Amino acid sequence: MPENGTYATIAEIAAAKKINDSYVGRVLRLTLLARTLSRRS
Repeated sequence: MPENGTYATIAEIAAAKKINDSYVGRVLRLTLLARTLSRRS
């Protein structure tokens, strides 16, 4: 969603999905970590 410009901020994503913004931030950080780990393989 951030990639295509639908939502500009974590708060916007959280409000749209009706979840906590801190949870959205943690999940987004985990997606970046997964990319880093998959490159090492």
